[in-house]
Amino acid sequence: MRALQIRTFGDPGIVLELADVPEPPALAASQVLIGVEHAPINMNDLYLIQGAYPVRPSLPSVVGNAYRSALTGSQAKPARP
Repeated sequence: MRALQIRTFGDPGIVLELADVPEPPALAASQVLIGVEHAPINMNDLYLIQGAYPVRPSLPSVVGNAYRSALTGSQAKPARP
């Protein structure tokens, strides 16, 4: 699986890298897997990448917190109405 990540804060054109990240583990009972179809980089992501966002994640960190997704797998039983 690939993701945009940063290993240090700085200029997005320099510090952003496309990295291979581990696949999620097998699903347990009652878990679902949500596949991200695309995740644009928005203004808040740019602030985070530059280190100017009020909360800094631990590094390395995957960026792109707004995304379009689809259910790709499920071990969960349907909820009762």
